Amino acid sequence: MRYRLWLMLGFGVVRPFFKKIGISLAPFTLALVLGNRAEHAFRLSMIGSGGDLRVFWSNGLVGSITTLAIVLLFWPVIDGMLSRVGWTQRTRATLQPK
Repeated sequence: MRYRLWLMLGFGVVRPFFKKIGISLAPFTLALVLGNRAEHAFRLSMIGSGGDLRVFWSNGLVGSITTLAIVLLFWPVIDGMLSRVGWTQRTRATLQPK
């Protein structure tokens, strides 16, 4: 119970600074809440598979989710490469405010 109170107060203090520099607080909150569980689940998967990363593509659903997560993780890099090639300039022009 006490942990939740300090967490709430911490987010209350950090929020204005994040808002000022333009960083959303939602990803930070998700990382804080789910980070330990995700690390523990990853560790158990690696122990169970003997260190083989192919376990994350063991079936269609798990493979799709893993691939989507990797693509979204590297999306800023992919978007930058596509904009240099010229594939996304048309969509950027339509998204600019008038």
